[in-house]
Amino acid sequence: MLKTSFIAAATLALLLSAESRAADLVVFSTGSMSEPMKEIGEEFMHHTGHKLTYVIGTTGALQMRLRAGEHSDVIAISAEGADALAKEGRFDGAPEPFARSVIAIAVKKGTRMPDISTPEKFKQAMLNAKSISISDPKLSSISGVYILSLFEKMGIADEMKRKTLIKPVGIEVGSAVANGEAEIGVTFRSELMPNKGVTVSETFPEAIQSPTLYVVGVSKDAKDKDAARAFVAYALTRESQAKLKPIGVEAAARAR
Repeated sequence: MLKTSFIAAATLALLLSAESRAADLVVFSTGSMSEPMKEIGEEFMHHTGHKLTYVIGTTGALQMRLRAGEHSDVIAISAEGADALAKEGRFDGAPEPFARSVIAIAVKKGTRMPDISTPEKFKQAMLNAKSISISDPKLSSISGVYILSLFEKMGIADEMKRKTLIKPVGIEVGSAVANGEAEIGVTFRSELMPNKGVTVSETFPEAIQSPTLYVVGVSKDAKDKDAARAFVAYALTRESQAKLKPIGVEAAARAR
């Protein structure tokens, strides 16, 4: 029997209705939210019989795909990106706060983690590294844009440009470190943690940290809006929100 504690009011009728049919939902998710969405999605599919298919990309890449007419049922994206999409009428109702993602660095498993305990030590670690990897700022990667701006503020943009490896999404930043393409990866912690070939920093200097709020909402084009709403509601339950911290993000929703 399903525990009523994890079922939001908006999902109760759908999950327990004998007449409800399994739906195929397309979830557009930024890279930093891909693991949280998949983690929660596995349990949602188990409980409901619905199928989830994920489209992963940077905030900018997802926006471009939506504007090009690609179908989505659920959208998990940065709050800033969601504001732009909302103005274009791409949500059914208002998206809701889901999680906050923070920046971290990663090194290949078995190698020494540099000291980044202060902004100055982080700067020196970047200068000392033979190579680093970030996600693509030209695709409006939230972390990539921020990291480049941080290098500018620190006065090391020119030095870093010569040794920076750009990857389309943050998940590939971790892969670049694990396979030796880059010495250090800098992106959202949630994009680095799934990679078993890297060690992820536990902390990042608070003075230069840049938490990003992500929201989740039902797409205006959702084919089965009840099923899409059920998934969004499930993502905001206490049980779902409790799963976020171990995979590198902080809960942002008022759990139901």
